[in-house]
Amino acid sequence: MSLNWIDFSKKLSENARANGIPLSGAFELTSRCNFKCKMCYVACPARDKRALSRELSAGEWIELGKQARDAGLFNLILTGGEVFVRQDFPEIYEALCNMGLSLTIYSNASLITPEKARWLGKLPPSRLSVTVYGASPETYKRVTGSTDGFKKTMRALEHLKSENISLEIKTTVVEGNFRDYEGIYKIAHTYSDNLGIVNYISPRREGCGSDPTGNRLSPVDIVNYERYISEYGQKMRTVNKKLELKIGQDEMEEQAGLADTEDKAGEGSAFSCQAGKTAFWITWDGRMVPCGLLNEPAAVPLQVGFSNAWQKLREGCTLVPKCKACSKCDVRSECMACPGRLMSETGCFTRPAQYLCEAARYRAELKGQDIQAIARAGYY
Repeated sequence: MSLNWIDFSKKLSENARANGIPLSGAFELTSRCNFKCKMCYVACPARDKRALSRELSAGEWIELGKQARDAGLFNLILTGGEVFVRQDFPEIYEALCNMGLSLTIYSNASLITPEKARWLGKLPPSRLSVTVYGASPETYKRVTGSTDGFKKTMRALEHLKSENISLEIKTTVVEGNFRDYEGIYKIAHTYSDNLGIVNYISPRREGCGSDPTGNRLSPVDIVNYERYISEYGQKMRTVNKKLELKIGQDEMEEQAGLADTEDKAGEGSAFSCQAGKTAFWITWDGRMVPCGLLNEPAAVPLQVGFSNAWQKLREGCTLVPKCKACSKCDVRSECMACPGRLMSETGCFTRPAQYLCEAARYRAELKGQDIQAIARAGYY
């Protein structure tokens, strides 16, 4: 019996969960970036010699790719920093492509020239996810510190579109750009079928001079923003039915066909996502961790081998404790809390995070008001 791609990917996911196979992962190829975004949780200057000296070489990334593929990896995200600041990115990318992996590239696209777009067109990724930080040069200057970043990004999108590369547009919502939503929506409409909204800004994982918490929206403002963009997206769907709006969706789970499946294998785990079950993250300096927000549990695959590091990570994730207060909370269904966010916010896995708590309670309050309004109208 033949299977369509959706059913096939779900079968792969079910098998990975049942057998502890690392189906999905992310290679954080560099911490360096040509932008200086105020909200970034890990970003060093593009010419930072210290960061450059600690990055894994192209050969090391390729070797990790081989070992990960042999262990069962299929979906791989290539991220940074900004991957295109690496002069050897083509070498890494082509080698991973030739391994048969399904690759997604995360990029700000501003360094993609016509030549690089043509090169990608000859060996295209499954998807190129471009983060758009605003809808004008002024917003780009405010958020990224780049005066010509907007122009370069829009030009790159044109080059990529001309090469028929599958594009996704994303935006990271902060104080400096939240008013640009409608403009960003129009950009997404022009170049993609998807608009992803990153609605959570974490504290810095590493000290790189940015100030994420000082630039993120307040709990009330981010929830109001979520509501506004959802309503705006629904209204625009009547005009443009092809554009799908995704708010805060886990990328690796979506790629692995896990977004709409029940994770019975994860019962009892502190992780409701696939971190340490079928997914991993390798940092720019070679540490295997559950996700990009966490520094622990960790293993070093170049020292012990990928498969041994994966087993160590899996075991470490089972030892991460649940937050009892979060488990008992009456608005937990409205909360974005997870081990990575709790650790980032509080320095502890078992302590509730005030920022997340306030946002969850406000979401629940708004939802309650909606239900009451429907009931009064006689529909409920």
